[in-house]
Amino acid sequence: MEGTEKFRRIALVFSIVFSMLTLFILIGENRECQGSNLKVGLWLAFSIQISTFVLLLFHYIGLGFVLRKLGRLLGLYYFYMVGAMFAT
Repeated sequence: MEGTEKFRRIALVFSIVFSMLTLFILIGENRECQGSNLKVGLWLAFSIQISTFVLLLFHYIGLGFVLRKLGRLLGLYYFYMVGAMFAT
């Protein structure tokens, strides 16, 4: 296994692991913080992590043509990610 393949597998696994960890934090019984709404930030983080997993999965299983067909929509996704970073 070459380095690029190993990196792809590790990135794919960790993206789903961290998205599930974020989801468990969201659905768990947790206390609210006074003066801040942390759930909005967690939902934004979860949406970015799970969408990154889907994009990496498409590339890994050989569906790169789907990503090429999306074209400009991926540009809009980039603006969503930047907006999510500023929102949190």
